[in-house]
Amino acid sequence: MSTCDAFEKHMQGHWKHKTLMKPNSYDYNMSSYQFDYFQQEVDWLYNTSDEWRTGCKADIYKRDKRGYMYATAIGHQCGCGSTAFDPADSKWIWNRTEDYGGYDTHPSFDLMEKIAKENKTMCFAGDSIDLQFFTALVNNLYRTRLFKSMHGNYDMPDVSVDQRPIPAVYSNETTGPVNYAKYWMCMQNIQEALVTFDYNMDGAIKTSHTARLRYYKTYSWAPWNFLLMDDCDIIIYTLGIHYDARGEMIAGHYGKNKFADDFQAAITTLADLSNNGKIAIWRSILPQHFDSSDGHYPHSQTDAECKPLQNNDANIDVVDNRTIKKVIQNYNTAASQEFAKHCHLQHSCQLQHTCKMNITATNCRTIYKHLVENNLTTKADIMKQLHKDKDGMVTGNILHWDIADLFNVAKWHSDNNDCSHFCYIPALYEEAFRRLNWLLAEK
Repeated sequence: MSTCDAFEKHMQGHWKHKTLMKPNSYDYNMSSYQFDYFQQEVDWLYNTSDEWRTGCKADIYKRDKRGYMYATAIGHQCGCGSTAFDPADSKWIWNRTEDYGGYDTHPSFDLMEKIAKENKTMCFAGDSIDLQFFTALVNNLYRTRLFKSMHGNYDMPDVSVDQRPIPAVYSNETTGPVNYAKYWMCMQNIQEALVTFDYNMDGAIKTSHTARLRYYKTYSWAPWNFLLMDDCDIIIYTLGIHYDARGEMIAGHYGKNKFADDFQAAITTLADLSNNGKIAIWRSILPQHFDSSDGHYPHSQTDAECKPLQNNDANIDVVDNRTIKKVIQNYNTAASQEFAKHCHLQHSCQLQHTCKMNITATNCRTIYKHLVENNLTTKADIMKQLHKDKDGMVTGNILHWDIADLFNVAKWHSDNNDCSHFCYIPALYEEAFRRLNWLLAEK
């Protein structure tokens, strides 16, 4: 099965939620759930305990039980607080006629092992939802390690995770003077996780590989932050919910810029990164489920719980006479339209955009424009000199990590009043990282 075939089959899938009724007699060690859930999680599935609601506030879920579903914190969010939420055995059902490339049971583990063997650094850049992806990936690794110790899967290498903050150093010489609204557009630290895989033989470590996973905080487009990403081999980025979802889609933070203008600047940078040998990935914006006609934030806070999208027909978009399935909501529709303006699709299953962009453009906030405006002329001249024979034009490939459909489950949001962030559902994030595995398998 090709990557394209796998994606198309997977995107035709759907979630199946099975609510469990506890039988009169039950033995966890003999059950079919012992390889998918911890015993305490099975109790939650049988609704004999609701500790999962606030469990992530307890130290044990930050330490010994990190990776337990629902109860482990994810980014800034804690627990599954939606009124409609109920524990369930949730599985993504799709037409899997054959396994693809061995990526099956532990997609997060497989993903990071592959990156470690290649000695690469993968970076998430974005807002608090991107922090959730960073955290979910680390949580999934802890979860796999716990299962390995329980079931003695000696075919898998040992994995360890060492998290640490790296100071983000802004200076007049490297990034320009950064005096903008610091909370949203700058960061004190870059979050890093060192993920090490140890391969044992006869009780001794034979060899080991380490991958680096990072999170760069940048709410909406902030070109100065990308000047700190030289060490990233794989960069995953998106714009989204910090722009108005309607009209001209104006950014809510520094500059009040339009989504379309910042999108052009962002993909100019991603195309340049690809041209320089990096892997550039655009992540689809996750659906929101506010109690409004389109599911986006209604601009007037209500206490209503998150609601399923009212019109699923709105999840179909047509670009260049091609039907694009499951775009889901205004942000992704706008992104697909902007991609069509600046790029062309390389694959029939819409996994890769080839974009020819002018890195010296000044009609939007490109990195080049930022350098010139902040008198970093040496860096700006180097950028211009590198591409002088092509009038500043670069061509790069931007992969599309299309996962919005997986997250179209209103009851999985972290709280009634927060219909943007999600709580920690391991199966949800494993399916998302499965698609990322496939995307990187082509590179």
